[in-house]
Amino acid sequence: MSTEREKLSENHTVRLTKEDSMRAKKMAKAWGCAVGDVIRRALKELYARYTYLDAEEKKALGIT
Repeated sequence: MSTEREKLSENHTVRLTKEDSMRAKKMAKAWGCAVGDVIRRALKELYARYTYLDAEEKKALGIT
């Protein structure tokens, strides 16, 4: 079984405001992860909200 990191194959560059960058860094520190992990989770939660994820993926994110 491959890990999430092993599945990563695309690279995108985004520009954030200083405020958004600081928030992402603060969340990453609190969660004990990298900023990229915070951004990926935010994207997945957005996908779930707009029904781009199946029920199992939503459940894994704690979204019903």
